[in-house]
Amino acid sequence: MKQQLSHHLHHPIKGFEEQSEQRTKMQKTVNENQEQYNAKMKQARKSKTSFKVGDIVAIKIDKVDKTSPLHPNVLIGKVLQVENNYTKVVTRHGIISTSISKHACKKIHAKAGDKPIKCVYR
Repeated sequence: MKQQLSHHLHHPIKGFEEQSEQRTKMQKTVNENQEQYNAKMKQARKSKTSFKVGDIVAIKIDKVDKTSPLHPNVLIGKVLQVENNYTKVVTRHGIISTSISKHACKKIHAKAGDKPIKCVYR
């Protein structure tokens, strides 16, 4: 033990260089992991659904916005306008005044025999 301790006392720079090298390796690993994570998050954020005017969408209603637990969890509407990541939607009750994030919308595919959705334009 004394020999090891005296060895480091005679060569303090060597111990410092080893620590510096370990820090550099660790920082490189951290940077690589961060880059991989960022790439995964960027890929996950890309919306595979693109909306166009006339698409029928379901908009999830948050619990805080619901007036009764018996009311539906989604609002059905038709896309009027698409701009960047937001859509303007009209429902059978009228046009929603705020733009809706396309991440909050889910495209609904109509089936043969479904009744057309009547929307009110005000």
